[in-house]
Amino acid sequence: MGAGDTRGGAEEGAGSTSNQLGDVSGAAVQARYIDSVTFNLPSPASAPRPPRQVPAVSGRFVNRALDFTRAEKALVTSANAPGVRIGLISGLPGVGKSWFARRFAERGAARYSGGQLYADFAGTTQTVPPSAADVLAGFLVALGVSLDVIPSTIEEKANLYRTLTSDDPFLVVLDEVTDPAVVSPLVPRAPGSVVLVTSNDQLAELSILVGAEPVPLDPLNSQHGSELLAELVGDRIEASSEATAELVRQCGGLPVALQVAAARLRVRPTLTVARLVADIADDSRGLRGFTLGAFGSGGENRVSAVFTLAYQELPEPVAQVYRQVGLLPVPSFTLELAAAATGLELDVVEDRLLGLVAASLLTEEDAGRYRFHGLVWRHAREQADANDAELERRAVLRRAVDHVVVMAAFADLAALGPERLRCTPHDTVLAHRADPFADADAGRRGKRALDWMDHARGMALALLRTAVEHSWFDAAWQLAESMTALFVVRRYLVDWTVFSDWGIRAAQAAQAPAAEARLRSFVSRAWTELDNPARAGQELHVALNLVRELDQPRLLASVHEMYGRWYDHAGDYESAQQAYREAGALFEGVDDDRGASYVQYFLGMSLAAQEEWTTALGVLTDARERIHSLGLAGSDRMEGRAWLGVGRVQQHLGRYTQALSAVRAAAAVFASGEYTFYEAQAHELLAEFAEQRGDTADAIASLRQATELHKRLKSPREAELRARLVRLMTA
Repeated sequence: MGAGDTRGGAEEGAGSTSNQLGDVSGAAVQARYIDSVTFNLPSPASAPRPPRQVPAVSGRFVNRALDFTRAEKALVTSANAPGVRIGLISGLPGVGKSWFARRFAERGAARYSGGQLYADFAGTTQTVPPSAADVLAGFLVALGVSLDVIPSTIEEKANLYRTLTSDDPFLVVLDEVTDPAVVSPLVPRAPGSVVLVTSNDQLAELSILVGAEPVPLDPLNSQHGSELLAELVGDRIEASSEATAELVRQCGGLPVALQVAAARLRVRPTLTVARLVADIADDSRGLRGFTLGAFGSGGENRVSAVFTLAYQELPEPVAQVYRQVGLLPVPSFTLELAAAATGLELDVVEDRLLGLVAASLLTEEDAGRYRFHGLVWRHAREQADANDAELERRAVLRRAVDHVVVMAAFADLAALGPERLRCTPHDTVLAHRADPFADADAGRRGKRALDWMDHARGMALALLRTAVEHSWFDAAWQLAESMTALFVVRRYLVDWTVFSDWGIRAAQAAQAPAAEARLRSFVSRAWTELDNPARAGQELHVALNLVRELDQPRLLASVHEMYGRWYDHAGDYESAQQAYREAGALFEGVDDDRGASYVQYFLGMSLAAQEEWTTALGVLTDARERIHSLGLAGSDRMEGRAWLGVGRVQQHLGRYTQALSAVRAAAAVFASGEYTFYEAQAHELLAEFAEQRGDTADAIASLRQATELHKRLKSPREAELRARLVRLMTA
């Protein structure tokens, strides 16, 4: 019998014997005779698997034994030198930094019992790289932290991250870092942990700031490059021949170039190494190199000539796909995006992409996902610029933009439901399009959509920028609006502001004031949580001025609601309540029952914060009844929150029986919907009620349940609640 399920009354068939039980919280047993008892306790939840985010090693590689020995000596701590070590793997593009980091993770997997975390800072060409705050949010989710308890500020996120990584050692790989400031918040705390940072730059600042150990990777020398070729090609390679040594030199000792050269030798059995060397060196064929940067000589080299020779031997349909996907503003892409960009059927484009994989010009990371090496990506774009007309290149990008706009719009609908206020015209944007999330069951549809958005964040931002740069402004703001579904749920607050800034810019250029107002007002929530209420207020002010010129009462209502949330955060409850009342009246005027009932809940909570208990009770009670009648997806969570609000108010009015009933009802709603965070709130309040009436046993039972729920959430409040529980038990 669970909490809130007990009732008074006579047991049927017990004659005149009465077996009554008053209010209880927790388990209870009632019986007349007990012969034997078996307790079926829930088995403890299996421990979550440690995260293993570092991508698997792809391709073959040899002769980094000395580099691994040096790296492990510098970074793998011993009992005599405990602590966290940071390694900076630097070197030329194409030298194998990412491969080295992945192989390091693979070689030492057993050392990092806490898990392996990974962040890629080079997934797009965006001017704003992934923020440390949003990477931390992703790491916390990977460590099992519920989205409901992830803190908003980077300092709080970093504190929780350090707490969760303080016991068992972790390996953290930060790929292609350009800003040393992102590293410090991502350093785990457990002794024996290692952070590997890869960068084309030497980032001397990193060594100064966090004491990083340099792990420079040089290009392969003649011997090791020849051995790699021999492994990739076989007996046709004479490791000691002058031609092989010259091929290694022309490839700059870079594994990526050597792999392309080896692929060419594999597909042409009659091609000799000497002939390939001569082809690369033949300036009359129009081959040219490009500068690799500050490492090495700094001059021109033949590396791109290796790629050009491989490209020239591709069948034209495959070469065309190479150029087209090379135009994408991201080096990593899905099969679906490639099909959209090229205008080809999935099976056709897949065959052509696999042709590029066979030529070592592309890597297949997972089923349906491909990645260019940075140097090859650069070469593919050069070939597109040289061989395809501007209109053709624009058409490729436009198809890619349209694809992600449609996918994001469908994902938004799946995640937050059709009732949400939107400016994107779904009737035209999604006309004649198949919903990619329709085949998922109702319970998983929203999660699947959010997962797609999460994985597509870098791609979406890059294509958003592309849309703005090409003056496709409507597509840009529509994409920015749809992606807010991800940010409001998974709390990528910095990304939210970046997407919104680009979307606002696009909406202004498109002369779409409604979209601009929606983006500005909604992002005020992110700015507020990022502890920048001034910027939040500025966005709201502009949004309100814009929407007042429009005949869109529902949008105006939403702006007033956001104003109310902003005023509440500032403690200006009277202004908040006025904003909520204006919003409610506008929602009522357009028969938006969802908006009206939700904003009434916020009004009731604002009144409670101002200690207007009697008025708050009436408002919250009415809000709960209206929310219950909606029957919408997710409305049960809001109904539970309203029950919780009613319970708090009844408590302050001294009506403990009614308060207890309301909070138990809230707990039941939250448990049924698996809203663990709010269920914990309910049990914490039940513990508070029990303490007030002097029922220590009931308080302990409720507080223990709240503590266990916060433990399941990996909440930073678990320690606080556990300490409170200990005090109660030892009082």
